[in-house]
Formats: sequence, C-alpha cells, structure tokens
Amino acid sequence: MPSNPPNSDDVLTLIDQRSPLAVVELVSAGDPSKALAAIRSAVVTLYWTRKDLPRVVTVSVAAMSVGLAKVGSLKDASALNALLSEVKGLAYNLGSFTWLGWGEAGIAPGATDIAIGLEAARLNLNLAIDLRKGDLPVAQAYWLLGAQSIAAGRLDDALRYFDESASYAFKAEAPNEVALARAFAGLTGAAAVDATDDKRDIRRQQIRSAIALLIDSPNGAAFINQIRTAATVFGWEGNLPVE
Repeated sequence: MPSNPPNSDDVLTLIDQRSPLAVVELVSAGDPSKALAAIRSAVVTLYWTRKDLPRVVTVSVAAMSVGLAKVGSLKDASALNALLSEVKGLAYNLGSFTWLGWGEAGIAPGATDIAIGLEAARLNLNLAIDLRKGDLPVAQAYWLLGAQSIAAGRLDDALRYFDESASYAFKAEAPNEVALARAFAGLTGAAAVDATDDKRDIRRQQIRSAIALLIDSPNGAAFINQIRTAATVFGWEGNLPVE
C-alpha cells in the first residue's frame, strides 16, 4: 500500500502494478480528499504524458464513485467541501479529456468515452453550483457541458448551455469567456439549421463578432484556436470567417 497520504507517483505505481481500479483503496484508507487530489494529478499525467485515455476514464470514474460514496460519512462541513471539490476537479478533467473537439493527437474518444464525458460535465456543473464556486467556474462548467452536448449530438441542449455560459461569464467580468461561449453558440446554431435558413447567417455573424473581440484581447489567440479546431473536428469550418 502506498504512503498515506499518497502522491501522484504512488497512484501511478499502484495503477501500473495492480489495476486502475485499485485506486479505490487509496480513497478508503485515509483522508479521501488528499487521496483524490493525488489521483487527479495522476490522471493528468495519464492524459498528457501517456495519452492513455482508457485509464483516464477508468481511474476517474472509480475515484469519483468512491469519493461520492464517502459523502454520507463526513459530518465536518470543511472536510465535505474539500472532498466534493476534489470530485469536481476529477469530473471537470474527465469531461474535458473525453471531448472530441480538442482534436488532441493520440487521443481518440469513442462512444462510451463521450457518454461518460457528458455525465462528468453534468456532475461538474452541479458541483460548481452546489459548492458556490462562483460565476466563472459555473460559466466554464456550462461551456464544458455544452461542448460535450455537441459531441453527443444534442445541439439544442448545447445552445442552451452556451447561452448560460455567456451569461455567467458576463457576470464574472470575463470577456474572453463570454466571446468563447458566444462563438460556440454561433457554431452550434449554424449547424442546427438548414443551409437555406436565414438564421444561419445570423449565427455566422455571431461567430465573426466573437472572434473579432478575441483578436483584440490578451490571450485571445488561444481561444480562437480552440474555436477553429472544434469547427474542423465537427466539420463546421464553412461557418467560420475567412482568415
């Protein structure tokens, strides 16, 4: 058994030598929030360094499940908040790491990954609201749920979530996040209507306006790249403004 509390290397060793499912022992053996923090760090390594999406999914689902099972046994409000915050972090990463729209080299989410990612994004949003994380985390949670809804083919849902994301980002005074959400609402809205529908041109203009705002903003280039990559992945390049 690794040291308690475990670190990221302990988690990776346990996964390699035994099984991804063995991480549940770490959460059960000591301070669950510290164990989850180590597992979350290990999951980041599994994704970015090892490009091992199957283990990312298996470890994350196992850790979140046993973490949530611990909720009823915690009476201290601070300990409960710490535990749920770590579950939220795992849910956010899982929702992000399983999204098709990043076009990440070496990562190929399948149908099961997409379905799990959608539910992880939903859990992340619920926890962002329940834990009162603030307007910006809620905005980001709505965006992620919208993104995963695109991958799941639920475009109407995605539109609602992107609109909510823009609203919360505005309250958070985060203009880049507002523009990102509006651009994705435009992409989704344009894809959701027939090519002859006048609403398509309105949505295309929405994309152009959002990108124009990002061009003139600090760090806007990364957001623009995110928009263009997703449009390419989902076959929506025709709705983007010409460079």
